[in-house]
Amino acid sequence: MAKALSNLIENAISCTRPQGIVQLECEIDAKGYVLIHVKDSGIGMNETFVRCISDFFEGRYTSNNYYERIPLGTGLTLTREYVQLHEGQLEVSSIQGEGALFTVRLPVTRLVSLSTEPPRTACALESEAFAL
Repeated sequence: MAKALSNLIENAISCTRPQGIVQLECEIDAKGYVLIHVKDSGIGMNETFVRCISDFFEGRYTSNNYYERIPLGTGLTLTREYVQLHEGQLEVSSIQGEGALFTVRLPVTRLVSLSTEPPRTACALESEAFAL
């Protein structure tokens, strides 16, 4: 999931002009889904492009004509695959010239339980090994 978010954040930064804004927000909605929003104030996309991306994310984009394919590149394609591997969905909305909003929607079952213990990092494990 980290790679998916990294791709979305990198895209947001690359499409945002200097002095623009890139925001990362997380919430749990009323149905219990974890929502991660990556929003930018960048160049945005026109309605046709947003519809093509949305259709692609939902598996409805079926054009076999090379010249009609949208230029998603591998970043968004891999991002969608990463999100789907986590049983999630990737949504997009945008207004050309005003920015874009990508939302990762994950079922609550993908949450890691919260623990009172701090996470054990590789450094912590290594120092424990040397302490033995």
